[in-house]
Amino acid sequence: MSTLAPAWAWIAGAIDGVGDSHLPPGIHVRCLPSPRLGVPATPLMVTRTIISASVVEQMARSDGVTWIDSQGNTLSLPFTVTPDNPVYGYFSEPDVIWARLQVRASTVPTTAPTTAPTTAPTTAPTAAPTLSPTLGPIPRPTLAPTLMPTLAPTRMPTPAPTLRPTMAPIPIPIPIPVPRAAAAGISAGTVAHAAASATVQEGLVFEALADTEHGPTVIQAASQDPYALCHWFIPRVRVRGNGYVAGIRWIDATGVQRHGEARLWEWWSLPVSPAPRYTPPANAVAEADHRVDRAAVLRQPMYVAYTAASPASAPAAGGADAAQRVAQVRPRVDTWLKSLLHDLSLPTWLLRDQRPITSQAAGSQPGNMGVGIETSLLASSIDPDLGHLLGLGDVDRDAKAPAGSLVLYRIRGLFRWNSAAWTQAEALSFLGALRAGRADALAQFPELDQFKIPPAEDIPYLDLTQCAVAIAGQPPQGMGAPVIASCDDRGWLSTPPPPKVRRALRLLAKGFQAPAVAAVAAHDQYGERTLHAFANGKRMAYGSNAAPPGTPLPWVVSQPEDPAEAGEARMEDRNGAPGAIDYRIAKGDWFGRWSGWGKRTAPAKARTAPMRPALLIFPSPPVFAPPPADPPAGLLAGTIEIRIPLPNIAELPAGGAELTGLVLLETFGANPAASAYYDLANLPNAPGNKAHLEDDPSSSPGHPQQLLVITRTGPALYPAQQIQVSYTARWRDVLNHESLDAYPAKKTITDPRPPEAPVIIRPLTYTSRPDAMGHARAEFAFNGAAGVGYRVYTSTESTLLKALDGGIDSGLANTVRSLALINDRAGLLVDNRTLFGWDHFEMITPEPLHAGADGKVHFTNRVSAGLNVAVFYRVVAEGPGGGLSELSKSSMFAFGVPNVGGPGQPLVAVVNAPGKNPVEHGVVLRVRVPHGASAPKAWRLRRTSTAGADPLRMPTVLAGTLLPGDLESNDEGHSFDIVAPQPLKPWVNYRFVVEVQGESPPGADPVLVAGEWGDASGPVKLASVPKGAPPPVQQVAVSAAGGGLAITVTPPPAQTLQGTMMGNFRFDAWRIEHGARPRKLELPFSYDPVAQTWQAFDAQAVPAGAVTRVSVRVIDPLGRSGDATLSNPV
Repeated sequence: MSTLAPAWAWIAGAIDGVGDSHLPPGIHVRCLPSPRLGVPATPLMVTRTIISASVVEQMARSDGVTWIDSQGNTLSLPFTVTPDNPVYGYFSEPDVIWARLQVRASTVPTTAPTTAPTTAPTTAPTAAPTLSPTLGPIPRPTLAPTLMPTLAPTRMPTPAPTLRPTMAPIPIPIPIPVPRAAAAGISAGTVAHAAASATVQEGLVFEALADTEHGPTVIQAASQDPYALCHWFIPRVRVRGNGYVAGIRWIDATGVQRHGEARLWEWWSLPVSPAPRYTPPANAVAEADHRVDRAAVLRQPMYVAYTAASPASAPAAGGADAAQRVAQVRPRVDTWLKSLLHDLSLPTWLLRDQRPITSQAAGSQPGNMGVGIETSLLASSIDPDLGHLLGLGDVDRDAKAPAGSLVLYRIRGLFRWNSAAWTQAEALSFLGALRAGRADALAQFPELDQFKIPPAEDIPYLDLTQCAVAIAGQPPQGMGAPVIASCDDRGWLSTPPPPKVRRALRLLAKGFQAPAVAAVAAHDQYGERTLHAFANGKRMAYGSNAAPPGTPLPWVVSQPEDPAEAGEARMEDRNGAPGAIDYRIAKGDWFGRWSGWGKRTAPAKARTAPMRPALLIFPSPPVFAPPPADPPAGLLAGTIEIRIPLPNIAELPAGGAELTGLVLLETFGANPAASAYYDLANLPNAPGNKAHLEDDPSSSPGHPQQLLVITRTGPALYPAQQIQVSYTARWRDVLNHESLDAYPAKKTITDPRPPEAPVIIRPLTYTSRPDAMGHARAEFAFNGAAGVGYRVYTSTESTLLKALDGGIDSGLANTVRSLALINDRAGLLVDNRTLFGWDHFEMITPEPLHAGADGKVHFTNRVSAGLNVAVFYRVVAEGPGGGLSELSKSSMFAFGVPNVGGPGQPLVAVVNAPGKNPVEHGVVLRVRVPHGASAPKAWRLRRTSTAGADPLRMPTVLAGTLLPGDLESNDEGHSFDIVAPQPLKPWVNYRFVVEVQGESPPGADPVLVAGEWGDASGPVKLASVPKGAPPPVQQVAVSAAGGGLAITVTPPPAQTLQGTMMGNFRFDAWRIEHGARPRKLELPFSYDPVAQTWQAFDAQAVPAGAVTRVSVRVIDPLGRSGDATLSNPV
């Protein structure tokens, strides 16, 4: 007993070829195992059962169908169908194989829904589980466990991914997804798509639907009476269009097992001789050729007749043409069959056709690629010719079935058991079909032994059967043309180079019913062409409509990995012309039928602009006479060479065109850009603007590269002037497309002539006073030019005199030495500055100096404080390129060090006039200055009352200059008086110090270089004591308080009577009471700073009725007392 195979493992189908433009008369039967099931291990036994039309009608049922429209309403028969609301029929039995719709010509009102309207149906009506039916000796798959230990799953290594063969007999040998016959609901999205396919405005279309993981697909359709569908199995039906449905008749698979007798029709074998893995009938090869001849289409397939307007207009064909089509790929098929059936090193599902990769980049590691042999054979068999050759189909010309009869074909065979190929749930479906070995298989399938075609290997097998059913004389509706939903431009390809550029496009087509083949053709600017491969992997050459020898190979349709819906297919065109392309796609089925062309135009694609140029610029300076000749003044211009690699044709961008010229943009500084065009076919040769092509010496051997070399006149510049030049460019091609601008090539060009040295005219200048480290600072500044550097050179009077003595001009040296003043000597040397050059001066600026924000260059040089000769400086200009102006022609100026010294240390004495008190009239000081390095010029007087103060920290209270009449001079020195009339504070010990300044150095500006100050004198002391006794106090006030006497003394005007540097003031107080002797009060007095009074308290109480007074007089620090002051009475 054999088990009916699930549709996801093995499918089969049958149709009557009557009335089709391509199919020969007879019932065409096909089957296709899935790649996981593999190639049959034995020939397939095919039996035929004919059930007459009358019996079919007797078996048919008219109940058990639930009708739901696309809006979710449940309908009752009869009902009306409108184009915008298709109706779906769900059977109460899962294994329906035949259904006929009963349609009335007239339209009656639609039957009211039996339930309230709902949304689009999401689940189908509940029905019995979908299981394979029992057909006589064919049992359903059982889920009961088997106790055979040999049938435990044996895991095999997972096959490697299947790659496309480089020389496959079909362009895309990829397994075809098989619809699963599971009754499932229809979502709103799938309803919308299904209703959108091939809308019928008048009349009805009756369709059989199957569900796939990507949505429903139409497996068969009928659009005219008798509206009959026949397929193994029909999960559900759909009625769309415009019309009136009166009823339905249908049959499930369980009903046909009681009618008719199954008779052996044929054995289908691989076209091979006996092999270690396969035992064919004796006439297997010849019978395969007969199948190809018998079932050959009457007209060339549309992939061969790709210029035909329709299937009916395709050229006539026959068995010889089918044999020729098969012969193109027969060597490859035979090679695969030989490997599959003779190579016992691996299981069949692991055998691969490995080929070395020949088209690899230089230096790449050798590699190979391959395809699974079983997968490729099964995918190839979808093509009708190869399916007939490989024993997976034939045409039944001998069935004597009246029109309307059901013709049932049972196809039985053994398949190799590969447990690793199935999930655990899937494997349970095969338990009843599993055979432990060859003997077990023959015991269950004795016909193999009877016809002497037993299995060749003693391995586990699956004994499976699949069924196909057709209605005699009533073929299903012909196939509609596919819809080309989109032409996705994938971009330009890198080869061939211009002018024959090509692009890649991806076509998305819809409406295919697996398994299917396709014909893909195009019309473009080069004419008609097919997108199919020819034998040995050849294709039509790009840009030519000349076909290679032979005929195109079929294009087996494979479903993408990510389809949006069932029935999608993607086709790649890698020979797309730049202009508009008119694409045509026709779909074919595995029987040999063909649809008309689905058409779509891909718009022309804009050509790619040239690539961005790459620029290198090389400036050259102006040419002039070398030294010792002076460079010319004024504006001079050099040249600029621009070098641009010229792309070879093969290097142009994909989709580009040949280059014709270059647009050059030139910018000097802030000036506007200037443009120039260079025609590659007519390059200029004018002064200041030349261009030529030359070989690039850096190009690699075997890949020569040319350079476009342009020579232009550069900007005119003044000596040492700098300017930035910038160049960019863009290519222009024959289509007048321009590239993006090149990235700018920029350089700063500098005139090589040195800049002019600054003109610095200044008399002898003195440095700053020497610091504590024994250095003096020579500081100067001059106007600087932007972008120009300056170097400072120095020399001394001694060095220059030595140079004059060395042969330049010794007489001049003697004249210089005869001059006493430093400013006269320096001036004479400056006047003869051209005599001194680079050998007589030393550079003291390691880095060039530049002007600051104020436009001036500032420089400071430290020289020795003991230098008693002139120091000379020269400044030369340095250009950006490092060129220096001539030293002998530059300005020269001198500095001297102010180190003459000051006057001698003065001696000071106070010489106040008699009767003149310092507190009232100030002081007069006599200053005597010994002879020193310079005569006195000025003085300053410092004064302090702090004992031991540093003279130089004493504040200056008076200063003055000395005129010649102010000095009394003699052999010992100079004398002068200082009158300080400001009164001194009383009771203070003062110290006075005098400093004397000498005259400025010879030739120095007294304002800029003052004379040097000599050492300060020793301090002279003076005590300021007021003249006479102290004045009396202003007031003495007494009052009785606290049991005693409170005394308040107001000091004399402008005095506080507080303590002084010479001592304190004291109060001599007496208490006078009437009738008693005065009593001296020894009381402490305290000063109130707020009231500015002195206060004391006598604790002795004031006698009652007695008058009491207090007398107070002041005693100063020298003990002198003033007049007494009497208080008020108390």
